[in-house]
Amino acid sequence: MEVYISIMNRKPGLPQRSSIIFWLALAMIALAGVALLWYTTPHGLALVNDSVNYIDGARNMLAGHGYSRILGNGNYAPVTNFPPFYSMVLAVFLLAGLDGITATWWVSIIFFAFNLVLIGWLGRKVTGSGLFGVLTSFLFLLNESFLNFHTFALSEPVFIFTFFLCLVFLVKYLEKPVWYWIALSGLFASLAYLTRYIGIALFVTAIAALVIFLPGLKRKLKSVLFFLAGAMPAVAAWTVRNILQTGSATNRQSMWHVIPGEAIQEGVLSFWSWLLPERYNLIERFIGFWQFLLFLLLIIALAAVIILSLRFWLLKTKPGLKIQFTWVIVIQAAAYLVLLVFTIAYLDASVNFEDRILMPIYNMLLLLIVAGLYWLWTRKKWLFKAAAVFITLALMLSFVEDTMDTIKLNRSQGQGFANEYWTESQTMAELARHPDLLVYTNRPRAVNLFLDRGAYILPSRLNPSTGLPWADYEKTVSSIRQRVLDRKALLVVFDYENATSDEEGQALMQDLTEGLPLLVEYSDGIIFGYAQK
Repeated sequence: MEVYISIMNRKPGLPQRSSIIFWLALAMIALAGVALLWYTTPHGLALVNDSVNYIDGARNMLAGHGYSRILGNGNYAPVTNFPPFYSMVLAVFLLAGLDGITATWWVSIIFFAFNLVLIGWLGRKVTGSGLFGVLTSFLFLLNESFLNFHTFALSEPVFIFTFFLCLVFLVKYLEKPVWYWIALSGLFASLAYLTRYIGIALFVTAIAALVIFLPGLKRKLKSVLFFLAGAMPAVAAWTVRNILQTGSATNRQSMWHVIPGEAIQEGVLSFWSWLLPERYNLIERFIGFWQFLLFLLLIIALAAVIILSLRFWLLKTKPGLKIQFTWVIVIQAAAYLVLLVFTIAYLDASVNFEDRILMPIYNMLLLLIVAGLYWLWTRKKWLFKAAAVFITLALMLSFVEDTMDTIKLNRSQGQGFANEYWTESQTMAELARHPDLLVYTNRPRAVNLFLDRGAYILPSRLNPSTGLPWADYEKTVSSIRQRVLDRKALLVVFDYENATSDEEGQALMQDLTEGLPLLVEYSDGIIFGYAQK
């Protein structure tokens, strides 16, 4: 009665005390996330090849070259295989006076905080409980994978932000069908697509949810049109630009191929590594068991969705909002996985079922786990409540153990191109003394990052996107060798020992370097060619 009186007597326009506590708790978790990421990355974010592509894209946009990459000869080529939104966000920070590497760090810091708040809000919506919304955010804070992909200078932090906001506004519309909510959902679906092309899965999710849960054909159609009105302008503009520039919408080659069993097993390993601690090799020891268990869980989840669907269809009743939100999560996870498999099998064989790629599915899974924990906690029997507490503590301990390992690794040395191996590279320093020569190398993005110049990547016998042999491999090798012998180019191989660690690498180096003059040899690399006059 006292709580009721307190709520009834609160001043108009002020939120309830529980709501204030909820948002304060999320703000504290977000600040803890900022502090954690700050502490984890004293050397800056991990820099990989794609990181340089994004940084280069931002630099080139501001320099008036459009969204492009620098070529080995110093010219610029439009980029279509990487969508532009992450580079656009970086460009805003570059305008503020930051360099590209520092900009990526600030973007990750800020979006890590935003993402922790958004996932907490979604957790509250799927459970109806502020406490479990906070628990959702806290579990994500502790999760090693969620922290780890924010430690890389890649598009994931921005992608997850747009991904979450699309779902937030979709949920808002299902809760209260005001047109601008669904238009905003469409807008952020388009921004997710313009961050990573797999964001197209959000289009499937939103349209499916609108068709399934909204009453009346007219209302369904109107809602879908509002969603597309928010989504399509940016998507259409980017697609038209790509076609006009290169003749291709996404620079992907369409070709069916069978996904190898090793790739599927990698996905299973990634799945269980997200939930289980890796220190004790539980995953590798029981891989067969985990594959069986994963298959069983998927069957159970599919059966549950079918049974619930039949129940509401037969009874002709509309499911409650929490059930709708749960189904939105299931639909999104399924849509993302199906489109990912389609992408790997038909569009880009170089994509793997790795942790970073599967992260959106993990996000949805953890939301479903929290929903399950809430269901257990609200049962009357103490055994159910005890199970909820036990599972929560087990997840926390598993997450923390792997997170501590990630923190130690990142603090001990920079990752990728941020490692001192690159920042103190003798080979790179030597290469800087020859600014007028073309460069052919196995690490062109590193040359681009540290020397702000273009470089050509070394050829390979197989096309990584299709898995098929390159038709012009021998011609390319011959051209490189001739340019080096003509004193027009240098052949630079970083980490030569690793580059020749397998038969493919040995054969490539044999083809490229036989008979070429050795300019210098350092512990971190070798340069073939002649010194610049």
